[in-house]
Order: sequence, then C-alpha cells, then structure tokens
Amino acid sequence: MNNLDARTDRLIACAILLVWTGLVTVRYWNGWSIDMSAIYMAGYFAALGETDLIAGAVTDYFARQIPEAWYLALATLGHPDPNVSHFVYPPIWAYVVAPLASATEPMQFFNIMRPFVAGSFAISVVLAWRIMRPAHVSLTLWSLIAIIIAQTTTPWTLGVDLNQPQMIVFMIVLFAFDRYIHGRFLAAGALLGLAAAIKITPVLMCAIFLFDRQYRAVLMAGAVSGGLAVLSLIVAGWEPHAVFLARADQIAELVPYVGLNFTFETVMSDFFVTAAPCLSCINPLHGLNVEWVSRLSSVLLVIFLAWTLMATRRMSFQDRTKLRLMLVPLITLFFGPLAWMHYYALPVLLYPGLVALYPSRAVILAGIPFWAGFSAFLMEGRLDQALAQDNFLTFYPQHTAILSVVALLVLIAFGRSEFARKAPAEAVSV
Repeated sequence: MNNLDARTDRLIACAILLVWTGLVTVRYWNGWSIDMSAIYMAGYFAALGETDLIAGAVTDYFARQIPEAWYLALATLGHPDPNVSHFVYPPIWAYVVAPLASATEPMQFFNIMRPFVAGSFAISVVLAWRIMRPAHVSLTLWSLIAIIIAQTTTPWTLGVDLNQPQMIVFMIVLFAFDRYIHGRFLAAGALLGLAAAIKITPVLMCAIFLFDRQYRAVLMAGAVSGGLAVLSLIVAGWEPHAVFLARADQIAELVPYVGLNFTFETVMSDFFVTAAPCLSCINPLHGLNVEWVSRLSSVLLVIFLAWTLMATRRMSFQDRTKLRLMLVPLITLFFGPLAWMHYYALPVLLYPGLVALYPSRAVILAGIPFWAGFSAFLMEGRLDQALAQDNFLTFYPQHTAILSVVALLVLIAFGRSEFARKAPAEAVSV
C-alpha cells in the first residue's frame, strides 16, 4: 500500500472512508441519539422564541433531570418516554440549529446529523495524517488503521454511537493544527477559537500556541471565541448563559462516579481516597470533590504542561507540534474536572503517528497496552452489566488507568526518541 502513487493513494483512502461513513450512517439510522437530543430540543425552543427553555433550569446535570416542558414537547412530537441529555453548549448554537430543528422531528434531525458526525471522523483521519505525516505510511494504510481504532476503542465507538457533537469539534481542532503546522497561524487561531466557542475545553489547546510564542494565534482564538460569546449574549440574552455557567460550576464541584468519566480525581477516588457523598444530589453516583485531591490535580496539570514545554522545546517546529498535540489533550483531560471517555478520541486517533517521532518497535510495544486500556471489548461487558443494574458504580475503568501507565513506561523504556535532532535555528521559537 505504501507503493501507491499519491493520486491513487488519496482516491483509495477517500473511497474507504466514504464507505465507512455510509455503513455507520446506515447502522445507526433511526436510532435515538441521547447526546444530540439536547441540541435538537434547544434548537426547537429557540425557534419558538422560548429563550428560558433553551437550557432549562439549573437541575442535577448528571441525573439528566430536564425541564418538564421538554418532556411535554417530545411527547407531542411522538416520543413520550425519551432519554434526553442537558444542553451544555453556548446558547448561540441553539439558534444555529433552530431552522433545522423547527422543520424536522427528532429522529429526522438525528438522521440528518449522523453523516455529519461520522463524516467528521473521516475528515479527521485525513487531517491527522497530514499533521503527523509518519514516514512510509500511506494515507490508505493510515485510514485502515484509523478505522480499526474507531471500531475497537471506547472513545470512538461511544462518540459515533452517541452521535456526539464532540466529534465535529475534534475535526475543527485538527483542522486548526493542520493550518498551524503549515504556518497559517491566524487561520489556526480562528479555527481553535471556533472550536472553543462550541465546547469550552479546546481553549486549553492554546497552550501550544503560547509554548511557541505565537501570540497572534492566541489573540485570534480569543477574538473569535470572544466575538461569538458576545453574539450569543446579544441573540439569546443572559438567562440561558447563567444556566450554562451554573452547570459548569456544578460539573467542577462534583465527581461523577461513572466509568465513562476518566480523570485523576476519579482514579484517586477509585483506588486511594473516598470522596464525600453529595447528600443534596438526586443521583447517588455523585460525590463532592476532595479538596486536597482537586488541588493536587491542578498542581499536576501545571507541572505536566511545564514538563511538556521543557521536553519538546529543542525539537523542530513540526515534531514538537505533533508531540504536543498528543500530550496537551491527554494532560488537560486527565487532570481536569470532567473527561468523558469519548473526549480521549483525539489522542487515541493520533497515537499511531508517534512512529514519526519514536522507533516503530517502541510505538507498537506501548500501543498494545495503550489500545487495551481504551479497548471497547474490555469495557463492553462491564458497561452492559452497569446498564442492566442501573448502577455505574460497577463500571470503573481501572484497566484504563493501569494499562495507560504501562504504555507510558514501555514508551519511556524502549522509545529512545529522536529528540537529539536539533531544529534549525530559525524554527526554534521557544
């Protein structure tokens, strides 16, 4: 496959990804989309001018308590007993989807969004390959590896299964760093600002711009996300934004004891400490953050980001960007307050590209426990059991934590990287 000429390689890869997108769309056609349901309902009420119902009241986010008006509307639309999630996006996006939501019923809306979510994976595969550019790995081979990853790891199987808008955000982030690694810093900042305006967490990726002292990219990201925030306030008013911010505070305060939330705090609560129960919470699977654990998590976040800067500063611009694009999401997710398993889809997709930086043997050896840690096969049985018992306390992904550490140790032990290659003087900016 690596002997294909460039044009044939691109055509075959595109055909493979298009077929996969079509198969996934058909596989989930007419399937209820829990995570996309919140966007539909927000758009539905935005179209009706019911601003106060876009985000609903400040209820228990993790218990999925939604406003009674949402249930009544869904019953009217033919779905009397739906499983619906909260709308936790800036309110402006409710108005973006409002024309489509008002013209469709929920299942039609989900079916329309399916190919966009699945297609965003296909585009992400191409963008990831353009960024990582591993030697002797054609786009066709990369696409086949990516599809195996998508079909066998929990982050991607969950993201596609849930019709998760986060998959579209990942595509935008990768597009931003495709522009960045090719020297289009303002475009990179604008795209990352757009991603942060949809889902707040991509703003942490600006750390990569700051590491490189690309302040124009940082300012552009701030201008785009800030401009969209102001526009959101003008369009939707303050009330739905107050609910959105209150939910963000609630998420930061609580540790949801579910296996799909994989952070330092949940791992600590699982192995070493017992979080204080949240007596006021409706959902018993919550606990209040242990203050010293939360503080330690924040300290470790800063330490590991600083280590990333120091460890990569002498690499060439392209190489350090590749490695930072892997490390920064992993660090900010794991040491943040909330990281659903599908949030790890980006570093999982980029992992094979480490062959551009490390010897293949090291990447393969470390890749076995890394893949197993996020394996859909290892999680599937425990997830089914948790769903059957309606008790996610039975579904801690201890193996994810353990095997990820094993993967890191293997990479350190066997992965003598090529960091010794000095960057050209003009390429070093830190």
